[in-house]
Amino acid sequence: MKVIRIAQMLALAGIMTLPTVAMGQDSKPADGKGSEIARLAETADTPAKHADVAKQFRARAADLTAAAVKHEAEVKRLERERFPVEHKQPAALANRPLMRERQLAMEARRGAREALAQAELHTQLAVELLASR
Repeated sequence: MKVIRIAQMLALAGIMTLPTVAMGQDSKPADGKGSEIARLAETADTPAKHADVAKQFRARAADLTAAAVKHEAEVKRLERERFPVEHKQPAALANRPLMRERQLAMEARRGAREALAQAELHTQLAVELLASR
């Protein structure tokens, strides 16, 4: 049971790095928080440490959600500033900043979902460790 949980945790940690690796970007987050939390998650072996890691993942999810809201607001602003011809021929006159902001908002939302999944996993691990004592 414990081995399966650890395998799930490692699989989720691997999934968190896939979007940036697939895009050819550096797998480390810009602020470095993700790698620090992942390092703490790997070394967590007590219920208190798992609870702390879960708390940090929840904080990370909140930060990413706030970033997504900012990017979505920027998308709305850029959409209002589009020229009418861009609505008729979006491929011919691709609005690169608009597309970039949409991508950033999507990545932030995905990262927030993954961080919440990690937080839930570590919460479960902490409960299981407490129950096994």
